[in-house]
Amino acid sequence: MTTVNDDSRLGRLEGRVEEQSVAMQESRQDVRSGFQQVNARIERLEARADQTNSRIDRLFLAFLGVGAAQIGLLITLLLRGV
Repeated sequence: MTTVNDDSRLGRLEGRVEEQSVAMQESRQDVRSGFQQVNARIERLEARADQTNSRIDRLFLAFLGVGAAQIGLLITLLLRGV
């Protein structure tokens, strides 16, 4: 047989369980939101890294072209001097 005290205790426990459930759902949502923000930042960093890589590639090709031109000029000078 349950008493009034037991019923009120059970009622409080049920209320606490519901509060904890709501708090856990809010925490999950906060974590998901945080992950979405982190993912967005990572995507922006990846885009910047891609831009930097393409700039480095263009710079490398420019140096390669200048080097080839210098080698061609050197060969021309050597052949004319012979």
